[in-house]
Amino acid sequence: MRYPRIYFRFIVFTSLLAWCAGFTLNVFTNGSDISIAATPLFNFFYDNVCHQDNDKIISFNGFGFLVCARCTGIYIGAFVASFLLLFPLQKKETPIKIFSLASFLLLTDVLLNNLVFRSYNKISAFTTGIFFGSICLIIVLNVLEKHFLMKAEH
Repeated sequence: MRYPRIYFRFIVFTSLLAWCAGFTLNVFTNGSDISIAATPLFNFFYDNVCHQDNDKIISFNGFGFLVCARCTGIYIGAFVASFLLLFPLQKKETPIKIFSLASFLLLTDVLLNNLVFRSYNKISAFTTGIFFGSICLIIVLNVLEKHFLMKAEH
């Protein structure tokens, strides 16, 4: 029975779409009155998952995302992966080696930028975040589907 998996993945996709829309709202609306008014509410949510350091936030036309470059990459990576997983492909497990590589690259980026270079590189933070976020989403989705959907099918 394939339908529960598609519905479940669609729920994950729309949830991530809403999450990403929230932290990108100011940028994509060029700071509209609605987005400026909603910013304190959105900050309440995003403040719990990101330090929101202004020096580490990606900005366009004077308006910045509500999370740092690394968190932006993680969430965008998870969102893109959730979109791609909506299409039926041959089911394949993501090896723990790929997750280990993504974690290693992210940690190396953090350590190099904080201890060696003493500067924050938004491009490397965003890029390693995308890789890490997409791999994490795939692994978490596989675990959740095995746990919840396999039980429902039996």
